[in-house]
Amino acid sequence: MHDSEKYIPYFPRGIAKGKEFCNRVSEREPLIKNINTHQHTLLMSPSRYGKTSVVRYAAAEAGVMYSEVDLFVAVDAKR
Repeated sequence: MHDSEKYIPYFPRGIAKGKEFCNRVSEREPLIKNINTHQHTLLMSPSRYGKTSVVRYAAAEAGVMYSEVDLFVAVDAKR
């Protein structure tokens, strides 16, 4: 890559927020409905497909209070 060329990241490397989040209407609408009707929901996909981003966005749209627990650091039962 030359100095005059600048790398443009098309996808965020972390959680997509604000302008980085790309609509995903077909995934958000049923998730918001499930949130509002207190239905359990399981999201499954490979890593880096945006599960956390879409859930955060849907929860904000639904206007519910929520909390997060990061289990990524839990590599075994003791930790």
